[in-house]
Amino acid sequence: MNKSIIQHLQHLGQYLALGAMGWVSLSQTVVAGEPGEQGAAPQITVYVYNWAEVEPSTLREAKDVVTRILSKAGVDATLLDAPPSSPAENGQAETRLGRSNFFVQILSLPMAEGFGFPTQVLGVAPGDPQELDRDQVYVLDPVAKRMAQEQVRARESRMVFMNATKGQILGHGMAHEIGHVLLRQAAHPPAGLMRAQWNRTDFQDMVGGNLRFTSQEAARLRAELHRRGFTAR
Repeated sequence: MNKSIIQHLQHLGQYLALGAMGWVSLSQTVVAGEPGEQGAAPQITVYVYNWAEVEPSTLREAKDVVTRILSKAGVDATLLDAPPSSPAENGQAETRLGRSNFFVQILSLPMAEGFGFPTQVLGVAPGDPQELDRDQVYVLDPVAKRMAQEQVRARESRMVFMNATKGQILGHGMAHEIGHVLLRQAAHPPAGLMRAQWNRTDFQDMVGGNLRFTSQEAARLRAELHRRGFTAR
């Protein structure tokens, strides 16, 4: 692995309390309310580090998914590609990006193994759930790829009508882990985007843009962002 990537990730990932997600269980039953009912939406910026070199079209789709999910929760999110940096530039890069933003690291399998992250889950939200200002989450590209391949096979066998793409899966994984950070919880509810495992119905909801935060979770997300000082610009 490139030395600058290792040092950069070491600089960003300091803890290992996991918020993980996987594959099969109960279906979604509750959805978030419309943003228009909630007043001015808090605005956040999410910087995405594409260490796994996900193809541009897939990454664009993933970022669009995150933007849409957060918008339905009443949060105005801007997702940007994080600028590359060398070890010597890490501190300057963090200063330029600001401390009041969020960071998504897309990892390859060797990178995840190097940090001791579980390699069978799609996402990780390091740190103590009660920590007030966590801002780092990780998703594993090879797990998203595997899930997408399983979706293709499910469609070919007529188990599903439409298959979730790798970009859709990555995007929902990013939103799920950001949810762990902003909800300040490691536990998973039985329904919605934040459940521990997705089943066939959830993946179909994903394709249709209907797998999202519950209304209660959306309210908690906005409350946490207001506590952190994020307001509409």
